[in-house]
Amino acid sequence: MRKLLTVVGARPQFIKASALSRALADPRWGIAESVLHTGQHHDDAMSEVFFRELGMAPPAHRLHLQDGGVAERMGQMISGIAAVVERERPGAILVYGDTDSTWAGAWVAARMNLPLAHVEAGLRSFDRAMPEEVNRVLTDHVARWLFCPTDEAVRNLKQEGIVAGVHRTGDLQWDTARWMATAQGDSTEGSDAVLLTLHRPSNVDEPVRLRAWLEGIAALGQRVIFPVHPRTAAVCKRVWGGEWQAELNALGFELEPPMGYAELIRTLQRVRTVITDSGGLQKEAYGFAKPCIVARPVTEWTELVSAGAVHLCGEPDALQAAWAWAEEAVPPATGLYGTGEAAVEVAQTLSLAAW
Repeated sequence: MRKLLTVVGARPQFIKASALSRALADPRWGIAESVLHTGQHHDDAMSEVFFRELGMAPPAHRLHLQDGGVAERMGQMISGIAAVVERERPGAILVYGDTDSTWAGAWVAARMNLPLAHVEAGLRSFDRAMPEEVNRVLTDHVARWLFCPTDEAVRNLKQEGIVAGVHRTGDLQWDTARWMATAQGDSTEGSDAVLLTLHRPSNVDEPVRLRAWLEGIAALGQRVIFPVHPRTAAVCKRVWGGEWQAELNALGFELEPPMGYAELIRTLQRVRTVITDSGGLQKEAYGFAKPCIVARPVTEWTELVSAGAVHLCGEPDALQAAWAWAEEAVPPATGLYGTGEAAVEVAQTLSLAAW
């Protein structure tokens, strides 16, 4: 059995990793996977609940990051991953997406001369001001196997001169969304409510901007289900004080703690529209035929824009126009992200490769 070290650290990565871990458990692939959790997302609502709900075994390795700046935490992740590699001697490292955990794992693979697999390779927002864009570009350029969720991702890599080791597999997050919907009873019947998520630093770290977003959304006059990310909750408290929850309730928000994945998929199926700055939720909204307003000026899922599945809304004062689009939107045909078998394709590719 060849040993594969998978590095995860944030909520979207747990969702994708669960699909591949289920596939790799099949002994025919001859791969023994070990999961390392960097601790980038570490509380129960953002981390542990996902391992329980998605049927994943607890991570074999956990890092315990100390408080500090971005560079300090990145250094802790790199040194922690390197220590596990030295002790466990895996044959390859696999990373997901575009977080700091992704680049930390990629850096270790490159410096320790280990082949790297990047799931969700080739995505580009073309905005280098976003830390995620820098992470995904750097990771792609040191990876041996690049597993692309879409044709557009393959084209992006080709434009950067990357053609070797590129595989168009479909999207592992869609694998898990389909699996979860089936497990709990697939239903697209719902209400006229809006599902809102906001967590990106560019939207929530500045109190004036976060207030503009939330007041603009409230002005739409809709019932809004709002699971509040811990980062967002901290800034809400700065804006509205200790009574911030009551203040937002008065504006029409139905506040929820961060949702587990089962609850998120159940809620998504039962709402009319989504407003989000999350990359993953854009895809899930598309998969379940829900119009999606993206609270960002760009998206790495550019094919969703081309398909008319999402509407980019980079500023709060553009919300009324975005809502007018959502009211008239006709959900496009699904199928951009595969048929739910991406994880099997990744597992088979790794099984046949030399490493």
